[in-house]
Amino acid sequence: SDTSTITAAMYEHVVIIGAGLMGGSLGLAMKQLRLAGSITAVNRRNDSGEEAVRLGIADAVVTDIVDAAPANLYVIATPLGAYPEIFKTLAEHASEQSLMLDAGSVKGWVIQQAQQHLPPALLPNFVACHPIAGSADSGPTAADADLYRSKKVIICPHAKQAGQALILVENFWQAVGAETQTLEAEQHDVAYAHVSHLPQLLVWAFVEAYMDEIPNSEDWQKLLRLGGSNVEMWADIFATNSVALRQAAEAFLAKVTENGDAANVAGLSVLRQTLIDVCEPYRPFAGRAYEELGTLAIPDHGPDTLVTLLQTLEIWLPQLSESAIRPAVETARLKHERWVGQQSVH
Repeated sequence: SDTSTITAAMYEHVVIIGAGLMGGSLGLAMKQLRLAGSITAVNRRNDSGEEAVRLGIADAVVTDIVDAAPANLYVIATPLGAYPEIFKTLAEHASEQSLMLDAGSVKGWVIQQAQQHLPPALLPNFVACHPIAGSADSGPTAADADLYRSKKVIICPHAKQAGQALILVENFWQAVGAETQTLEAEQHDVAYAHVSHLPQLLVWAFVEAYMDEIPNSEDWQKLLRLGGSNVEMWADIFATNSVALRQAAEAFLAKVTENGDAANVAGLSVLRQTLIDVCEPYRPFAGRAYEELGTLAIPDHGPDTLVTLLQTLEIWLPQLSESAIRPAVETARLKHERWVGQQSVH
């Protein structure tokens, strides 16, 4: 049938690989809007897969892509570390008519993996996407059919991209209520290294440096809410976008020293201003993330010096592309969790 006259194609069978917050929300939206005949969720952990069925995200659940019937549309919504294996499996099991899209936060590396593992007949049908949507919660229970409504989805076409696949995927995202924007993968990765990946790294470095001396106040809770983020997902993002993130962090470190003395309490406002300065050039690509930086309230009482934060960053930067960054940020996340726990006791 001629899909050009239909706002969004209806996909007879959709396979969502990773039915957590992002994948699960897409499943709910597709059900609600009747964009899918049937949906199969692929979740490595069977319990979260069964939950996806119970919550109405999917009709069936399997723990391996191999066990799902061939699909018209594959949605990859796992942490980035799982992508190479997923592409290898899709290379053998997807049909030449299958459309494939992902929802990862890094695009250059993802496209490289697709080029490495997908055969020439399938590669044109893979479309690299980054929905700018999310929540502090994860897992299928956090799924929300309206998650993508009025949100931006950045699409990064690659050299072998089929035009028709691109149009279908744009239509698909618009059907679930999102606005689409096309960007080159490298531009995307540099922009988001600054406005998204750097703030996350900074929060964990801050937690690592000062969690023991920070008072339990609402301002601090707000400022450090990213401390509870998903380590597996973020360690993958840091590793796969390490070059751009290291450049962003180095620009930040250079700018902090330029913006004034980091060895006093006022350093906190210096930190925020520095982050805003460093992110300013990427504002057109990442409006919302950028605006959020500007609204952060700076607590009155904080560490007397920011030297420890800067030292922590210096230690972490060479580890970004290695597995060493994961235990480092995991320790920070646990510190944050204990701090939040103390908070609720008071």
